Amino acid sequence: MNAYRLFRRAIGDNVVLILDSGDHLRGFFGDSDAPSMTVWVNRDLPDAAAMFVLDHELYHIRDTAKNWIWREIKANVYSGFLHPVGFCQVVG
Repeated sequence: MNAYRLFRRAIGDNVVLILDSGDHLRGFFGDSDAPSMTVWVNRDLPDAAAMFVLDHELYHIRDTAKNWIWREIKANVYSGFLHPVGFCQVVG
């Protein structure tokens, strides 16, 4: 994984990025916490998948919708357009 690209993207959005080995994620690809502006990304993902997950979680930090299904759909569509290969690696 190209950690430099991930950190550069996260710094642009003023978030704390944690590359996780699975301790926090427990089987998920990523997670986010809007109040603390923190994003976790699984460090074992290929580059394209990691960028998709990062933008997916960054979308969640900005999203104010209450319905979790709608939040997931919007985050996947947004990140899928930015990183179509990563979308296929993660979702497909």
